[in-house]
Amino acid sequence: MAVGLYKLSQKNRNTLASIIYFMCTLEMAIGFCMAGSSFYTMIVVSPIIHSEKSEVDFAFAITGIFGTHIIIQHIVGYKVCFKCFKQAYKKSTKSLLFLWSCIGANMTLNLLIVCHYLRKLKGHIAKSVKQSFMIGMGHYLKDITWKGTIDKLQYDNQCCGIFSFEDWEEKAWLTKYHVNAECDTIKEYRISEDILSLPVIPWSCCRTDFPMQCLHDPLQQPQFAHVWVDEPNIVKESINTKGCLDALTKLIFIFINTYICMTALVFLLQEGPLQRREIRLE
Repeated sequence: MAVGLYKLSQKNRNTLASIIYFMCTLEMAIGFCMAGSSFYTMIVVSPIIHSEKSEVDFAFAITGIFGTHIIIQHIVGYKVCFKCFKQAYKKSTKSLLFLWSCIGANMTLNLLIVCHYLRKLKGHIAKSVKQSFMIGMGHYLKDITWKGTIDKLQYDNQCCGIFSFEDWEEKAWLTKYHVNAECDTIKEYRISEDILSLPVIPWSCCRTDFPMQCLHDPLQQPQFAHVWVDEPNIVKESINTKGCLDALTKLIFIFINTYICMTALVFLLQEGPLQRREIRLE
């Protein structure tokens, strides 16, 4: 239903047509960005998050489909705009414009719903990655699959633990089958009396650009044991101190936030006043 009536000259009609063509082109560009970022996330980013790969792939497959929908809709939109400005007298043109506008409004509504759930997905991914990593740390020396996965994640992303390298020192991932808890050396390094926590971290936490030998295990590096006591800063300099949670979720969160911003822009363009005007040529 029209909310306004405007009488335009042929020159003004051509100008208005150019504006609408530009808006269609802009929305197509947004669609390409949505689809491209979604497929990039599925192909490149989600394999990094092994435990949550299926959830991430599903979410971004949906956003990729909507991005493709936007592209197709506005390719058709070129034809609709042409009919509106060259064949406005035809009855079919009005019906086609109405149908195209309804499809666009429905698509925008679906995009808003998807964005609502994407916001919830951010928290779910962060929580799930944290829990999965904690489980993996507990099975690091028990399951070769978990060991390989965590080592690859930490080495490739140059990170250590969930929030920091201290997560390894505070967790009892070394058991009585790996160390003798009654040994004087173990008692000396033991951090907590309640659990078998030691200042030992996996080799994959080592910095690749450190000029000296990485100091990650005083039990297997007894010749450097004094460094842990006398020069603890050197120990920290030889390893990656930042956690892996941010490294694993950063790219996905960037794409989710970008998708939400693009959806807001699509909403403004799709529901703009230009699609609700009835134009009459003088």
